[in-house]
Amino acid sequence: MATFYISTNGTSTGLIRQGSKETGLSAHIRTWDFGIEVYARWNEETNKAEFEVFKTGGSSETTKSRKLIGIYSKDGEETTP
Repeated sequence: MATFYISTNGTSTGLIRQGSKETGLSAHIRTWDFGIEVYARWNEETNKAEFEVFKTGGSSETTKSRKLIGIYSKDGEETTP
């Protein structure tokens, strides 16, 4: 059974993807100059799923413009930079 799921909708047919504790899952939703990148991962220390959220420069920028917004878990725990 998968730990993480992602579903999308757009002009094309929607899709569903799965990720495990080992692989995690990620998505980058963006315009040309702004975006949000999310990484779903399993934290072995806390034994909980976490989501790392970044603001990005969109399609026109490289990874150097990524800024960590926060790390979130089910229990509402939040780690912000």
